[in-house]
Amino acid sequence: MNEKIYLIEEMDYLEHSNCYLIVGSKKCLLIDTGVGLIDFNEIKNRFVKDKELVVVITHFHFDHFAGSDQFDMALANKNNLKNKDVGLKYFKKKDFKNNAFEKISHKEFNINENKFKQIKNESIINLGDFNFEIIFTPGHDESSISLFENEKKILFSGDTIYDGKMYLDFEDSNNKEYISSLKKILYKKPTIILGGHNAPITKNISEFITSKIDLAKEN
Repeated sequence: MNEKIYLIEEMDYLEHSNCYLIVGSKKCLLIDTGVGLIDFNEIKNRFVKDKELVVVITHFHFDHFAGSDQFDMALANKNNLKNKDVGLKYFKKKDFKNNAFEKISHKEFNINENKFKQIKNESIINLGDFNFEIIFTPGHDESSISLFENEKKILFSGDTIYDGKMYLDFEDSNNKEYISSLKKILYKKPTIILGGHNAPITKNISEFITSKIDLAKEN
């Protein structure tokens, strides 16, 4: 995307989960790890090199955290974690290309709580030339978080908001919380939203967020 922010896309998964690598002057940040089709060792060797890599999961749905088995630890909001059902029932062979389903269908995506460290709301991840505020944004699910760079006005939103259909029909989805989360994002006035799927949102952002709030109110 630019010389410091890289989009890592799982092209063989039709939902195209977006993972992002931010290369800071002191540390690097990986946001989400996809369904497990990406070889992150290759990415670390090419871009991270000898810098510390911080891994953050935006929420506990399989298409955003399943690649975390390649890392010793990741930061996440573990709220309601014991009640999460993220098993293989969410996978469908038709959702994958090039035999990718066979590559990951043998995995068990039960969450190992010891793999993940609780992240704090409003805490800051300092990469040197980037400072990301953690914002708890439940609604899509209870564990959802977003990351906001206040100076650069960049928001990484996971599945809380992106250019596509919003899914609010999971067992722990909550319309009231979702609307509140979108209002938090609206208040921050981001100039670019990098979501968990699809293309960045760069134009008419306030209107876009407001339209999602209105849709959620109708449900």
